[in-house]
Amino acid sequence: MLLFYKAFILFRIAQFVIVALAPEPFDTSSLILVAEYMEGKVPHYPTFMITILNKLMAWDSVYFLKLAISGISYEHEWVFGPLWWRFLSLITSIMPNPDIYDVLLVSIVINNLCLIASAYMINQLARTILKNQFVKSFVGPKFPEYASLLIIIQPSGIFSLIGYSESSSQLLCYTALLLRQKSLGTTRIRNKHLYEISGFLFALAYGLRSNCLLYGIVYIYDMIKFPYYRSKLTALFTGLLLFFSLIFSIYVPYQEYCPDRGEWCHSLTKSLTSYAQNHYWGIGFLKYYTSNNIPNFLFAMPQIFVLFLSLCVFSNWSVIRGEWLVGVIYLIIQIFWMHIQVINRVSTFLPLHILYVAYLLSINRSLGKAISAWWTFWVLLQTGLFACFLPPA
Repeated sequence: MLLFYKAFILFRIAQFVIVALAPEPFDTSSLILVAEYMEGKVPHYPTFMITILNKLMAWDSVYFLKLAISGISYEHEWVFGPLWWRFLSLITSIMPNPDIYDVLLVSIVINNLCLIASAYMINQLARTILKNQFVKSFVGPKFPEYASLLIIIQPSGIFSLIGYSESSSQLLCYTALLLRQKSLGTTRIRNKHLYEISGFLFALAYGLRSNCLLYGIVYIYDMIKFPYYRSKLTALFTGLLLFFSLIFSIYVPYQEYCPDRGEWCHSLTKSLTSYAQNHYWGIGFLKYYTSNNIPNFLFAMPQIFVLFLSLCVFSNWSVIRGEWLVGVIYLIIQIFWMHIQVINRVSTFLPLHILYVAYLLSINRSLGKAISAWWTFWVLLQTGLFACFLPPA
């Protein structure tokens, strides 16, 4: 792992140098929030550091920082990972008189630690997969090592380093996938406790990013796959942990606003999150298919291509069939329902694209090197764009 740590540190330094050298942000609206929360306070960080931190308060990170400081004010804020900003609030509450810069710095530290831990988890996940005789017959021995290194240059880039919940949800998902893999036998669930912990971790991950709910698919798959009644019950119980987290996320805001709020209170799902995503962000079937979003489709195409290729290759890897099914459903939803450009950061909850490129590198395919080079270029470019408050978000 020494190579990983060296590469990790050097790449992060490069990113922060880019942020420091980037021009002042195109949109300075986030500085209004800074002024509001810094009123009567004197920043206790050097000027050069404040300049860098100001550039890292852009897009949705502003929401997470605001929520960590003052909680929910408006209903659309319920869509932002409730566990993530509450966790940030809890950590910063032990600090003496914390300000918005403290919250941002805490999120940066936590996210970098989560990335390091995620690299370890995907390394172990790759080693577990490599024990499968079918996979072992044609995958190179450096497969796990490459998987770890690719976490550094994954296309989520700067979004995995700052106020977003991508890194924390990635860590929980990768840990859950590893525990589930270790708990499975050929025809039954061998370790019930590890298996159930995986479901609990996915439920927590759902509280950080709603797309993690898709991992309920792996438990449905296990229910169908395993012939033994006891394994089917274990898969059902574990999957219900995710289902109950969904019900809880619907129930809490419903109790807060309904029935007086109307509209979404009377919808079929009773879900504020679904309503807010549709009403405030325009998420829905083909809603993003407009001419002004062509640049966003161009931003997304490389990652769509990589994820699609990974699904093609892994379609006959039975050892990760459950993860493959999640990837298929996610890609369909991402392309036809969601804001297309967010695939670069949201897809971090899946390990498939990382494992695919690691597989290519392990067998010395030039495509693996080309994708790695593109990711490196993209992340550095994206870092500069983000620091200037420019798309993609």
